[in-house]
Amino acid sequence: MNMKAIILAAGEGKRLGKAKGNQAKCLVKVEGKSLLHHQLSALQHVGINKIVMVVGYEKEHVMKHAREFPLNFTFVTNSRYSDTNTAYSLWL
Repeated sequence: MNMKAIILAAGEGKRLGKAKGNQAKCLVKVEGKSLLHHQLSALQHVGINKIVMVVGYEKEHVMKHAREFPLNFTFVTNSRYSDTNTAYSLWL
């Protein structure tokens, strides 16, 4: 079976406030590793290697971090990340 995952990583994480600094929400660290790292590790562990990732805020940093994993990425940019929501990112 060929499975693909979608990761919505376009948001700023405004509700996290100062806890996240200036970085994208998905790059906030939990137990020493970014949220994105935890997601990609879990997907890799179960054999999913095709990922569609919607990026927006700090997209270059997010994409660079993601590319550290030996996975097949398709990046989609939500250039309206600051005035849209997850439903819009998923629609893209």
